[in-house]
Amino acid sequence: MPHSATKLFIFFALLLLLFGCTVPISEQPTPSKIPAKQPDNANEERRPSFLPDAPVGYEWRLIPKHSDEFTTPYLDTAKWQYISSENNPKALIAESVINLGGRSRLNAIRTAEPVSNGYTEWRLRTILPTFNGQLALLPALQTVTGCLTGLQINMSSDSVEGSVQRFPKQNCDALQIASSNAGWSQEKTDRTKFITLGIWRQSANKIGITLDGRPVILESDMHLGSDEAMVLAMQGDMQIDHMRHYVLQKAPNNLLRAPDFEGDDKARHWRLSSPNARFVSTPNRIFTHSYALEIGANSRAMQALVLPSKGTYTLTGFAKKIAGDAGAVVSVIDTKGDVLAQARVVSSQFSPLSLAFNVQKKQPVSIVISNTDKHSVSVLDTLSLRAR
Repeated sequence: MPHSATKLFIFFALLLLLFGCTVPISEQPTPSKIPAKQPDNANEERRPSFLPDAPVGYEWRLIPKHSDEFTTPYLDTAKWQYISSENNPKALIAESVINLGGRSRLNAIRTAEPVSNGYTEWRLRTILPTFNGQLALLPALQTVTGCLTGLQINMSSDSVEGSVQRFPKQNCDALQIASSNAGWSQEKTDRTKFITLGIWRQSANKIGITLDGRPVILESDMHLGSDEAMVLAMQGDMQIDHMRHYVLQKAPNNLLRAPDFEGDDKARHWRLSSPNARFVSTPNRIFTHSYALEIGANSRAMQALVLPSKGTYTLTGFAKKIAGDAGAVVSVIDTKGDVLAQARVVSSQFSPLSLAFNVQKKQPVSIVISNTDKHSVSVLDTLSLRAR
């Protein structure tokens, strides 16, 4: 793909994360109004996803209701909603959806419900889509040349009217947009190479972007809401071969219960000693997903379990200090109160934490995360306990 086209796709990737929860939805056309076309990739093998490396003790799980291979002759309205509003670049009408049954050519749709934090992948191609000026300070990409990073983006959703987003400046070269007067045509689209664009939205304000599995932006502070829907909203044409959404889940060999502090049962598995030990959803305290464990002054969290076999076990996770000099201490303690292993949180940025210890078969242990400093606050997330 030409360098300028690659940069254009990166710009489109960032706009996929625009807010969309309150966009008015038009009356949806019935499937019979949407023309069915013969799939143009019916004989192609479904391509594997470029999944990022999952943290130790976790694996990626496909979420079918937020994924689409576009193998049916109609748009699945349980997964997608048609957008129609005066703020939108172009309302979707029946004639705007063609080439379904393997590839979808779309103009303006959005996900039917909020999509959780995780990894979302699109295999797509497009020829210079143009965007409504309300979406960005770009009335049309064909006439604009410049650096996207540092550019202020005005969101057009009712819920964030007038808000401004700013992207990091260090990636300016990677996101420069080349000017062109090329328009869309079926002939040009047929010659355009499909790319696989991946977005790992680790938490409410942290994303990573890849093109064909190659990192483009490793981390970007987006300040997005934790429950906002991802949106496909564009004026122009694109073809999507697939969209797949994955979330991290505990791997079978991870012996901790609620190790990522997600789910309604986390309070049942983790015993918190005081209000200063709590589950938090503040964006800068989360490593991935929606919650983390915060350990404040003179508090602790504990989980007791029985390890199945004799041998060496490893406890890992990600942790950082929020306040104070002395970070929280993570300990593995046996029933006699002896400390089998211990590590202290020392970094002010999320960093890996790891400790190893030996046990006998069926030995009870407790994982204790404690803080005795009255000025210290630490957060931990994405824990794992595994046998070596």
